[in-house]
This record gives sequence, C-alpha cells and structure tokens, in this order.
Amino acid sequence: MSPAFARLVVAILVCASGAHARAQETSLSGLLQASASHQRFGPYLLGEEAGLYVAEARIDAKVTGNAWELVLRPRLRARHADTDIPGFLIPKQASMTEGYASVDASSSVRLTGGKRYLAWGPGLLYSPSNRLFPDNGSSSPRQEIDGKWMALAAITAGGLQLTALAADPYLQETPGLDRGGAFLLARAERVATGGREWGWGVVAAGGGGLRPYIGGHLQRLLGEAVTVAVEASASNGYATVAGDAPSLRQNRRHAMADAAVSMRYGLADGGELAIEYVYNGYYLTAAERLVPAIALPSVAGTTQTRYPARHPLAEPRYLNLQANFPKLLGRSRWTLFVRHLEALDTSGRLTFAELGYNATDRLSIYVGATVTHGSASSSLTRSLDRAAYLTFELNC
Repeated sequence: MSPAFARLVVAILVCASGAHARAQETSLSGLLQASASHQRFGPYLLGEEAGLYVAEARIDAKVTGNAWELVLRPRLRARHADTDIPGFLIPKQASMTEGYASVDASSSVRLTGGKRYLAWGPGLLYSPSNRLFPDNGSSSPRQEIDGKWMALAAITAGGLQLTALAADPYLQETPGLDRGGAFLLARAERVATGGREWGWGVVAAGGGGLRPYIGGHLQRLLGEAVTVAVEASASNGYATVAGDAPSLRQNRRHAMADAAVSMRYGLADGGELAIEYVYNGYYLTAAERLVPAIALPSVAGTTQTRYPARHPLAEPRYLNLQANFPKLLGRSRWTLFVRHLEALDTSGRLTFAELGYNATDRLSIYVGATVTHGSASSSLTRSLDRAAYLTFELNC
C-alpha cells in the first residue's frame, strides 16, 4: 500500500468518525471469501497451468449525512499462486475497491471525489461506450472490479442525469503510447420509466492515452418481459500513439466503431435469458493475433490490474448466449449462470457455467468451470483451455 493511498484512507476514516454523530445513517457489512482456482492456458502460454488460492476479507462501510456520503470498501487478502509462469498476476494483500466522498452542492448537483467504479449501458459481454471501465463485471459472477481515481459532478434536471468527470485511466505503460493528460468524460442519460419509453445515454470522452470517442446506448422494454438494446462507440483510432512508433491496426488514424445488439427475456422468478451480437471494428489483424503479448485478453481477477490501452476483444464478430437462474428448478437455494461465447470469424467457442448453493442464510458455495473448444486458430482457444474454481462466501 503506497504512502499516499494510506494517507487518503486515514483521512477518510478520521472524517467519517468525526461526522458519525451527525450521520443520518451508518451501514457496515462484511464478507469472508475463500477461493481455490486452477487454469490451463492455451498455446499463447504454451499450455502452462496455474493454481491460485485466496482468502479475502471484505468490508463495505457507508456513512450518510443530510447532504453528504462517505463510502469505504477495503479488502485484505492472504494468497498463494502455484505456477511457473513468469510475472503471473495475483491479487494485492491489501487494496481499496472503492473509497470516495460525495456532497450535494444543491438539490440537483452532487460532487464526488476519490476511487470509484462506474458502469452503465446494456452491454452483456462488455461496455462499448465505457472505455474507462470496459469490463462491466458480467464476465464472472465472482469478479469484483476496482474503481479508479476521479473527480465527478452529476446534475439531475428534467428527467436527465448529466455527468462530467476527470479520471486516471490507469493504463499500462506501453512502448509508443502517449499516456499524457487525464481521461475526461461527459455523459447524458435518461432512464426509461415505462414499457413504452426508450432509455438512452450519450457519451463523449477521451484522453490519458485513449483517443477521443463518442458512444451511446438505447434500450426499450417490449411488453412485460422482453428488452431490446444497442450500445456502440466510434473513434478515429483507439489509443494515442506517440511519434512514429509502430502501432496496432486499431490505433491507426482512421474511423472505427464497435457495437453490441442484445435481446433479453425476463423470467418470472427474476432470472433472464439473453442473446447478444457484437461487432468489433477494432479487431486485431491475423498477424497481430499471433503475438501472445498483444492478443492475450486483459487480466480480470479479484482486483483490477493496470490494463493495456487495447480493445477488450481481439476478433471482429461474436455471438453471446447467456442465462441466469436465481432459483434453479424452483429451488431458492440453488442458482445457475451460464454463458456460451462464439467467435464467429474463427469458430472458437468458450462455455462458462457457475452453480451456486446457499447452504444457510449466511453461507454460500459456488463452483464454476470454463472450457474452450473449436478452431485452434481462435484467440479464445489460444488464450485458455480449461479453468475451474471453488468459492465459499460467509456474510458477516
């Protein structure tokens, strides 16, 4: 934990303790999680295997006053990795998933500063219009995404929410990439309030290593159970290249776009069936996909790592099918989440499933497994062969 990070944590804790007497509401919850996972990677990593064992304590604290709010979500971990892969990333011993303060400057204006995670849009596989947090957390139910340092202002007016922020995009240092400046974003969003209304959002953003882009999403409820949606973005290249350094196809200065079109069907028990088609105009060329350091997907685990400034998908077109059953076979203690992903241009496939069991009101057990199959040339099969995990969660 860096000294600056430690000082911030102490300052927030002192402020929270001093304000406690004036707080309208204080909430505190905890979670103990123990997880064992094993992965066998694909040809990109020469079929190497890795085991990861993590015991984690999570605390979520919130103190709310008349016109302010403090949120702290610290994490403490004991972990061990069993692998010969050089530089294999494991979670930090201590981290802060989120730690921020908000204050209402007026009845319609809220100011926020600190480390925060922001997600929006209907994308199932990832969020095309959110390049600050392209991973929307849907890839794995056990995944928790760290926030990023930012200053944010949100204005609510006439049924719209207007947001402006400046953030550290937390990108990897990459040869030839200009990471200068902050990531700046402006967003307007309207949430649908009825089955005959459209919900929509528009975004303009860029900086800190990412090219300026525009994006947005549109969704509508059809009848009682079906939702149709589209989310997209476009830019003149993806990342900002410095000088004459060699660059990926997606970073060359020409117009490119991506989009995710989805349909969801809501089940009576709160579950969902969904289908999504993804077009990725920022795809890697066949030659670029042969280089493991380029084509390997960004690492996603129990904590966020410093992601490279690349599009999260390697190939041009995908079909995503997924289902969520919070009450499997009508039994409230069993849950099931299933995803099947097809890379349509290379015929690669990835299937993931997680089965959950609520043993008691406080103890839950999860078993998850991933398998890839299909064409050996696909980035899906070349990244991963098999993976599995067993997780115990105890709510405190």
